[in-house]
Amino acid sequence: MNDLFYFYEEIISLKNLHDFLAASIPNSRFLNKEQDAMQIEISGGTARWDLFQMDILRDFEDPESVEAILKTNAKSAFCICYHSYTLDELKNVLKLMLERYGGWVGNDSNEFFPRFTLNNILSLSY
Repeated sequence: MNDLFYFYEEIISLKNLHDFLAASIPNSRFLNKEQDAMQIEISGGTARWDLFQMDILRDFEDPESVEAILKTNAKSAFCICYHSYTLDELKNVLKLMLERYGGWVGNDSNEFFPRFTLNNILSLSY
């Protein structure tokens, strides 16, 4: 599985994100919304992702990562675990999240570069 990170400048709870996505994605199924993780399943179960809410100061152990995140004024962070064959469906979900909440998406290296926003999320290719 691959990891992406979604960062937003306000506090978003996993429940808020769950409720928004549940209303936005027809025929989807969401699991574990009462915990610190949520699983999203769409397309009849052929695309599935895990979302984990993260504490920026506690869960990112690398000081350079924390510094890079804080420079963007991010206050919420989610790790999204996915299989590469589901990337096209995931980009559509990320686009919904970015349209609603703003923020940016980054990978798991090099201070989260490249970073993707609503303007370029559909070009994400890893």
